[in-house]
Amino acid sequence: MTQRQIPIHDAAQPGCASCASAASCASADDPERALLDAGWVRRTTIGEPRLSELADNYRAMGYEVHVAYFSAPVADTGCSSCFDAADPDDARQAWGTVYVRRPSDGVQPDEPF
Repeated sequence: MTQRQIPIHDAAQPGCASCASAASCASADDPERALLDAGWVRRTTIGEPRLSELADNYRAMGYEVHVAYFSAPVADTGCSSCFDAADPDDARQAWGTVYVRRPSDGVQPDEPF
């Protein structure tokens, strides 16, 4: 019996560049999917003050940075104790997801390796 290797990018469902599973994909109007389709890479979800530090560090390395701030988790996404403990009216307790991409001007960021 011959085995055929299928590259991950070929295993994705038609019209879905963000997954390689048989699970249903996000809808076309999903904001995260729009970011991923535009070349952004999700790095982490984190709260302040580390959120700002992380964004500043990526900018210092030459990356474009986009932070998607939010005040409450999406329902049914798992543990939400960090969000529940934060005060949504206090900017020092803001949470966000950090997305990065290489600069569009063609200059490559410094790579450590």
